[in-house]
Amino acid sequence: MLITDLPPETVAEISIESYMREKGRRITPYSVFKWWGKRFYLLSRALLASLVLDNIDDLRRCIENPAICREHAGEKVIVDPFMGGGTIVFEALKLGYKAVGIDIDRASELIVKYTLLLTDREYCKQIYGEIRKSLEKTSSELEWLWNIPGTGMIIHSFLARCPPCKAPVWITTRRKNNKPYDVLVLKEDGKLEWRSYQDVKDWLSPTSPSINLPEHILPRAHRLYRIYAVEILHPDGNRSFHSLLDKDDHVSIHIREYLKKQEDEIHRIYGSLKTKYDKTIPVLRETRRLYRYDIASYAELFTWRQYISIIRFIENTNDKYREFAELLAGDLARTCSLLAMYYQPYSKVNPGLVIKSYWLPMNPVELNPLSYIVRKHRIYTVGRGTIASKLRLINRVCSSGEDKCLSQNDRAWIIRADSTEYIYKGPVFAVVTDPPYPGYQSYQDMSLLYNYFINLGSSKMNKIYYDYTTPDQYMIFYKRFAEALSKWKNAPRYYVLIINVAHKKYRDIIPSIIASTEEITGLTLQNMYWFIGESPGKLGRSSIRGVFVLVFENIPYRRHSIEEQISNIFNDFNSVKQAFKSRGIDEKIRWEKEHMLIDAIACSLRDIL
Repeated sequence: MLITDLPPETVAEISIESYMREKGRRITPYSVFKWWGKRFYLLSRALLASLVLDNIDDLRRCIENPAICREHAGEKVIVDPFMGGGTIVFEALKLGYKAVGIDIDRASELIVKYTLLLTDREYCKQIYGEIRKSLEKTSSELEWLWNIPGTGMIIHSFLARCPPCKAPVWITTRRKNNKPYDVLVLKEDGKLEWRSYQDVKDWLSPTSPSINLPEHILPRAHRLYRIYAVEILHPDGNRSFHSLLDKDDHVSIHIREYLKKQEDEIHRIYGSLKTKYDKTIPVLRETRRLYRYDIASYAELFTWRQYISIIRFIENTNDKYREFAELLAGDLARTCSLLAMYYQPYSKVNPGLVIKSYWLPMNPVELNPLSYIVRKHRIYTVGRGTIASKLRLINRVCSSGEDKCLSQNDRAWIIRADSTEYIYKGPVFAVVTDPPYPGYQSYQDMSLLYNYFINLGSSKMNKIYYDYTTPDQYMIFYKRFAEALSKWKNAPRYYVLIINVAHKKYRDIIPSIIASTEEITGLTLQNMYWFIGESPGKLGRSSIRGVFVLVFENIPYRRHSIEEQISNIFNDFNSVKQAFKSRGIDEKIRWEKEHMLIDAIACSLRDIL
């Protein structure tokens, strides 16, 4: 089959097509709930199709139209023991396989479960209707919380941690043809002024310079944060920004006084909900920095108004759909929490956890999770990352119709289990998986907010099982999985491992994985590939990354020597690089770094294998 003999030009073609399909933005149904792995879905589709095809033209057709591949897949069973957000499970189902997804994380289980359910059009419409009903009820109930009488609805509040009570002077941007031409600047006297971007670009950045704020006059949004500016949606549909430092603008004065008057009542309601639902954040590698800022519980990761709004939204949802609302709330926490900031150059919220870290900005943004407008009976979001935004994505899945096969529950089996201990007893054609990244934060750490809302009102929370942050720790984890895999009732014909290595210090992990897999499971490495396979996200700080694909087969001999396989990786890299450069789309790929990684791993492969 092609999986053991993909030529470099095909690897390049798949890499290019994968990049062009997404460009940092997930498609439906993957866009409804976010996961932290950003592998290109088309890479998974191509690898899965190549398991049952031996013709490149057939592979191209299956990539373009997965339904063509169903007669070849013949309902063979694909197992992904680290399913995460479910990309491999979904793509396997589209191609006609039966799919088994396993993950230790409750959030992962529910994301995959509900994404599959949403592709049933009738169920999708029910979910849409119930979530909309809950949003409308909550918005009506909490209108006083976000609406300034006689002025309009707050979309964004700009916050400053006090002390030190400083704010960047850059508030937002007007853009034309995706380029800034005007910048809204906060002046020392507290007034706002639109300035030409050309006039300020040499001295202005999103975080500097900054000005000192008079803490005593600013309304509180949180124990540690105060509001210094807001964006308002007026009843006529227009938007405006207001500095709460402006002592001459009567609208700004009215907003500031109204928010100050609300403080005690908002804090009282927040306190009662916090007492009922709050939990302590576990002290982990990434959450330790929250403790430095005296943030020790989940409720304190939100402004008072955000927490009230999200909790009441969940409480107002019909019990039958509450679990879905809780999952949705966990996803909202990326934009509707103190982890998010307003990224001025793009005039929109930069979600928290984009850089896979619990980084707490000095100047976060308070996005109103309940903000929306209604036109011709349809709901439209006002801010990015609100409940209404999720309704738009759900509606898109409801109306797409392209993923009907995903809703056939007899072809998908989702299991919550620890794959380093779980012994799968069913039939299996291939194991295809994208395991946790070596050297990265645990996805279980990143999914804490998901799991907090999923377990709202319960004392249960996910246990943290593994630390992957050093090569030795990662190999302890991997060998435990290999031991479990060796005990499965049926050995897979193929085992395909998609893995990323972040730094040269992890170079021994890939050869160690190969040696451990062959020794423990009896599977034999047949080939290795290098693809462009990881998206950085629109506002993420990382670059487009390469991934290694290791293909093992249940036969006792090696078709290609290690030297041939190493040569194949270099040929893949050169072919992909040439293809990307010829298309002029290599500006976010650090080719030199990727080449150095391949060099280091190749040396390690020769030493160990």
